Amino acid sequence: MDYYELFFTILVSIFIVMTIITLIWHVNYKKSVKSSRCYKPPSSDNKISLIAKNKYGESMYKVKYDLNKRRHQLRCACQGGNVQNTFDVKYFDINHYKDKTQKLACSCSESFDLVSKLNTYYYGEPGLVRYMETNDKEVFDPAYRED
Repeated sequence: MDYYELFFTILVSIFIVMTIITLIWHVNYKKSVKSSRCYKPPSSDNKISLIAKNKYGESMYKVKYDLNKRRHQLRCACQGGNVQNTFDVKYFDINHYKDKTQKLACSCSESFDLVSKLNTYYYGEPGLVRYMETNDKEVFDPAYRED
């Protein structure tokens, strides 16, 4: 075996290792972007939302806001079924600038333990999650932009 064969073998080995490392990095990057609460696609500048889940990660309800049209929307997010659940959903009335609560009746496949607010976890826009947990209304300020 001469030096050219050794050099070619090393070069091909480096190429294969770099390809594998690049693929692993890309898979991990896609997972982190998908699960990140801080990543915000540019197409959703004035539409924010969150989803409420129980301690087992099962979805209960969704809250969506359209800041341009100054509207909110509450929807059931649980898997459909015959069990009636009533959620007391806190939301922000953008037009009157005050907190409100609305009862949301959902037919789910299971019963949710709503005895304690400690069983509800919020996922979505960081500013909106902060509002649900601490009543920080900064996310609804027209001059506010979370970067």
